[in-house]
Amino acid sequence: MWDNLIYALLQTFDPIIKFVEQGGPILGVIACVGTVMWWYIIERVWYFRRDYPGESTQAIQQWRKRQETNSWNAQQIRQAMISRNDEKLNHSTIVIRAIILLCPLLGLLGTVTGMIDVFDVMAASSGIDTKSMSSSVSRAIIPTMAGMIAAIFGIFGNMYIQRQIDHLSAVFEGSLATIDRPKKRINLPSP
Repeated sequence: MWDNLIYALLQTFDPIIKFVEQGGPILGVIACVGTVMWWYIIERVWYFRRDYPGESTQAIQQWRKRQETNSWNAQQIRQAMISRNDEKLNHSTIVIRAIILLCPLLGLLGTVTGMIDVFDVMAASSGIDTKSMSSSVSRAIIPTMAGMIAAIFGIFGNMYIQRQIDHLSAVFEGSLATIDRPKKRINLPSP
C-alpha cells in the first residue's frame, strides 16, 4: 500500500523534478525565494483580514473618546495614530518588493551559468555537438523564465496588497475625523 502511494507521488512530481534538473541549481534558489515572497504576501493578506480590523477599531474608539479633537496637540496625536497605522499596514512590504526585484536577477544568474555550460560544451566538442549545446542553452533559458514568472506573479500580489493598504489607510484616516464637541454649559446661579 505505501509503495503504491510513494510510486503515485513520484509519478506526480516527476515532471517537476525533471524541470528542476533541466534548469540547474539556480532554479531551486528561485523556487525558495519565490516561496518566501508568497509567504510574506499571504501573511499580509492574513493580517488585513484577521488582526487589523480589531486593531484599527480599538484605535478609532480611543480617538473618539477624546474630548477635544481640534487643538494642535490633538492633531499631533491624530498624525501619530495615522503614522503608526500606516507602519503596521506596510510592515514587510519592502521585503516583498525586494524579492520581486531579486527574482529576475536570479534568473539572469541562471542564464549566465547556463551559458558557461554552453561554452564548456563548445570547447570540449569543438562546436560540433549541437545536441549537448541545445540542452545547455535550454538550461540557461529556464531560470530566466522562472525568475520572470516569479516576479510577475509577485507584482500581482504586491499590487493587491498596495490597493488594500491604500484603502484601509484612507478608511482609518477618515475615521479619525476632527469633531467639535459642544462644551458643557455651566449654569451659574444668578446674583
